[in-house]
Amino acid sequence: MGPRVHYNSKGTQIVASLGEYIVILDSQRDEIIHTIKEIKGEDEWDYDFGAISSIRFSLDSRYLLVDKMGNELEIMDIEDKSILKRIHSPQYAKLMLFLGNQKIKNWDSSIKNVIDANDDELNLAVCAMDTSGKYIASANNDDYLLRVWSIEDREKIILKGHTALITSIRFSPDGRYILSGSVDKTLRLWDIKSKKTKKVFHHGYYGVGGVGFDKDMRYVYSINYQGVIKFWDIQTGKEVLKLMSFDDGEWIAITPDGYFNTSKDGAKYLNILTKPMSVTSIGDYYERFYRPDIVKAALRGGK
Repeated sequence: MGPRVHYNSKGTQIVASLGEYIVILDSQRDEIIHTIKEIKGEDEWDYDFGAISSIRFSLDSRYLLVDKMGNELEIMDIEDKSILKRIHSPQYAKLMLFLGNQKIKNWDSSIKNVIDANDDELNLAVCAMDTSGKYIASANNDDYLLRVWSIEDREKIILKGHTALITSIRFSPDGRYILSGSVDKTLRLWDIKSKKTKKVFHHGYYGVGGVGFDKDMRYVYSINYQGVIKFWDIQTGKEVLKLMSFDDGEWIAITPDGYFNTSKDGAKYLNILTKPMSVTSIGDYYERFYRPDIVKAALRGGK
């Protein structure tokens, strides 16, 4: 499975799974504040971060909910980096992870109604719930369709557009839109009312592993299977920032114009294309393009 990414409820931190690491980023300072390395135990599969299929913050941002391929849920304390609890019931783990701590009136019977009415279509790969607790969006393992279910009346709409498996789904904070990511290397922003695609964002060379909105709905973000996180302006559809982290803990944040911020030794991974087929290290260009102020402004509308 590929990496996953999720904003906390306040929009101040981002968590992502990158190979054998889980990293937590401060979205205000554009830097990594926690790095949790893979833990080895008697059964390495249980501790293997490569088996993560989804990851998210708890509502109070103190814990991580880590889904291991839909077979197990781990609840992890962020500060001391310890695993507090493991849940081995696949269905319960999946629902707890995807739907989180949200309160739903008559939760058990409401979810059961949806499942009973659509059992033949619930070969779930991913799912999400809107903040009102009235709708669930889901994608299956065996087609490229996005389904939106009404918990109250069991109404279903089907959204078509992706050309490969859907890997991640998020509702917007206001409940009007759904963002989906796919192996087809795109994110799609769907208008629920019109049942149409509002925007398509192209991530690049690799499939999208996770997607989300910032709390103010100014940006959408995604992470691909190489661990590259990208942010787009939701109105213009333009990329505003790219964030990369590396196995040694270094990181780089870079704008489309080439201005960057970096950890202490992260610049060693930067190269400059000086002319066709000619690449050089950052070297003499460092002072010109090392602009943490421009990088921070990129996620604040240039302010």
